Amino acid sequence: MSEELQPGLYEDIVTAGLRARLELISGRLISECAPIEISEIPSRLSRHLARILLRALESMPDTERVSAGPRLVQEIISHANSMVGVDGGEIDFIDGAQKALYLSG
Repeated sequence: MSEELQPGLYEDIVTAGLRARLELISGRLISECAPIEISEIPSRLSRHLARILLRALESMPDTERVSAGPRLVQEIISHANSMVGVDGGEIDFIDGAQKALYLSG
């Protein structure tokens, strides 16, 4: 578990891990949680997912990262698109572990 929470302003999503950390300090500090504003949900959840995905990708051995990383991202894209009924989400699929460097004319 991470270091103990200190007094201050936090605007983190309450995860199971954060909830456990809050329970550890409940006798010494007062915590307050509130629902996320509806307009903030997409950005907050996408940042949370980005942190988790980064941690997962960084934990992969280098030899697996090139093939397993894009596959993991493809699965997340497919699942997200199917949950909201988006068709043709293949345009967001990764075409290998490559990046576009430049265009010239």
